[in-house]
Amino acid sequence: MLTIEVIRALVKSGLKTGVLKTLKKSNPIGYKYLVEVEVDDDSEFEWGDFLGEFTEEQIAKYSSWSLIYAENVLGDRFELGEPTIAKEPRDAMLYARDIISGRFELGEPAIASDGHSAYLYAKWVLRGRFEAGEEAIALSADTSYHYAVDVLKKRFKLGERAIATHATANYHRAYLDKFPSATKTLRTFGVK
Repeated sequence: MLTIEVIRALVKSGLKTGVLKTLKKSNPIGYKYLVEVEVDDDSEFEWGDFLGEFTEEQIAKYSSWSLIYAENVLGDRFELGEPTIAKEPRDAMLYARDIISGRFELGEPAIASDGHSAYLYAKWVLRGRFEAGEEAIALSADTSYHYAVDVLKKRFKLGERAIATHATANYHRAYLDKFPSATKTLRTFGVK
């Protein structure tokens, strides 16, 4: 069971919305009271007066709750919540970086589906190439450029179309400064 300190940690970590949704289902009277008194995250209000206690099984249903529980309460892996965390790209990447301090294979398919999470996973966790995420990374000029510069430290050919055709950023100029050998390829996409 979770103590009031754990619940406060969850709420202070930005989960007020999730707490409210759960509270509305599990304790309508407490929910009504909370909404009527307009308690904010920093209030001295005693959540334990009406919130009750969450079990680990309840926390494990929510990715962000599981991540925060692992980090702020357990200080270690929360294996019961891992299948849920593994479904959310950002949470899976953060879990790998902040909790496991290494690969989170169960979460890699979700991480690979989101270019930004895939780039950060490659940079912060793998400290090298993340092939499974390269298709998603290549969809954005920003992630393609940074993946090439920060992770691969060489050209990222799959992402060169995005780099060359991004209308508002000058990634193609910076990319060519770092990798002059890409000039011919970027010209095929219209870069002068």
